[in-house]
Amino acid sequence: MITVVGTAFAIMLAFIIFVAFQTYTGAKTAADEEATTTLEMFRTAGLFPAEERDAVRAGRHVLGVARHARRPDESTRRAVDQSLG
Repeated sequence: MITVVGTAFAIMLAFIIFVAFQTYTGAKTAADEEATTTLEMFRTAGLFPAEERDAVRAGRHVLGVARHARRPDESTRRAVDQSLG
């Protein structure tokens, strides 16, 4: 009886370890892709005129696009502008 329980436990433990490594590998791959994309965006921004380049590199361009897409009220717009300096 103890052999059956031990074998079942070993199989279950092996499965859990396998799933954990698969999840870790997936997260690592996603982080690598995001880092590569961010670096490419930063380098591509160097081709823009100075004002737009600086806005893209600071992330303000993305916030501006999102801001125009959802049309926030005036208080939200002022809060975002103040936070961006």
